[in-house]
Amino acid sequence: MTTKRYAAAFMAAVMAVSLAACSNDNSSSSAKETAAGSAQSEKTEGSAEKLTYSFDRTIKSVEVNGEKYEAYVNRPIRFNFKEIPYEEWLAYESPYDEYIELYYDDGSGFYNIFQTTAFAIRYAYENDIEYLDLPLEYNDETISYAWDYASLSFPNIPDAVTMSTSAYTDDGYTRIELSDSVRKCASAPETLEAAKEIIASMPEDCDTDVEKAYYLYDWVCKNVAYDQYHAENNIGIVNAAPQSAYGALVDKRAVCDGIAGGIQLLFNMAGIDCARIDANALDEYSGHVWNVAVIDGEVWDFDATWDIRRFYESDSDEITELDDIGYYEWFGVSRSAKLELYSLTDNSYMLAPPTSSELTAGSPANAVFDYCINAGSDSIEVFKNGEPLTSDLDALLDDLSTTPSGETVTLRFSDESEAFATYYCSADPIFPDTDNFDTLTYVNTSTDVIEITAP
Repeated sequence: MTTKRYAAAFMAAVMAVSLAACSNDNSSSSAKETAAGSAQSEKTEGSAEKLTYSFDRTIKSVEVNGEKYEAYVNRPIRFNFKEIPYEEWLAYESPYDEYIELYYDDGSGFYNIFQTTAFAIRYAYENDIEYLDLPLEYNDETISYAWDYASLSFPNIPDAVTMSTSAYTDDGYTRIELSDSVRKCASAPETLEAAKEIIASMPEDCDTDVEKAYYLYDWVCKNVAYDQYHAENNIGIVNAAPQSAYGALVDKRAVCDGIAGGIQLLFNMAGIDCARIDANALDEYSGHVWNVAVIDGEVWDFDATWDIRRFYESDSDEITELDDIGYYEWFGVSRSAKLELYSLTDNSYMLAPPTSSELTAGSPANAVFDYCINAGSDSIEVFKNGEPLTSDLDALLDDLSTTPSGETVTLRFSDESEAFATYYCSADPIFPDTDNFDTLTYVNTSTDVIEITAP
């Protein structure tokens, strides 16, 4: 098996998070030997009759190529009704292993029970297996965490627990039937080939991680259309392509999960540690997926879905293009900025540490905006094109006044409240007279971004 790598920048946060929060009671090493238990479940043959199945909850370690996996080894997992020894499918080498950092892996060569289960899920996906039978020893909680781990770590796998059906069998298994479209997306070699072509198209002068990230993010935003039709009609449950990296990179038609999967794969292939985040967007009912990546040793959020301006509004090939602002507001935002917008759920694996809310010379936003500004009630710090410019408001205004006539510049503030206070607060606004801009004309504002044009 290819050695599974891990992004060091994520590790510090992993160590700060209790394993108990991310696994069931049997996932820690201290719980390897547990008592036998029993489970009640419903028959699959249309009967409401309950059955009782006694099972052995003893967790043992399976060693494969020097790595150890927690597993219930008394009964093998079944793939298309065939029992395959743990050692055989855990030795499977995915074509993505060369590129992708596992999102949750402490580098010790030891994998929890839910991680082991995730590898079974990936094996089934990538080998076009329709039925995956997990012994009831792998309880619902273990399977749920495993599915999250698989979908967030492996970019070709959608967050597709809702795109499969499961039921209990008479002989003590949870039988998961993977939908045909899910299997085709996950096992399609075209996804990796498309990603390789995009990486090969990257200009030679893309030397830094920020430049590489911007090129790839820009490619996705310009070439992929958001599948509003499937999102609104919940058709993704039937058609998994929009939920997958396949949808983004091959079909170029995807929803947030697929778009984030495409970014994840591309960034990692370019040498940028990147994973997906799954949380509730804006309220507890609206799920959303975006990316977290390490740039120059700091962790930043990237949400291409919210920066894409092309949409499919029907099942046809007709694309609607928005005519609004074209800059990438969600390219390299601070974790704290995203946390204010999202109500995070337990399955989000928020293991990457928050970055400071202040912008720095290394902030990816410098690749997008002309000025990046930290503005407080009595201080200001300005970066222009990634270089420190001034800590004086008058000096900023003087520099803005040199903007050639008719040209537009963008100012990115570290948060919306600072932008509001600096521009509109009656005590000390940048433009005291909003009816008469002698130097610059206000064009648009969107959250923490200001766009202005010289007269």
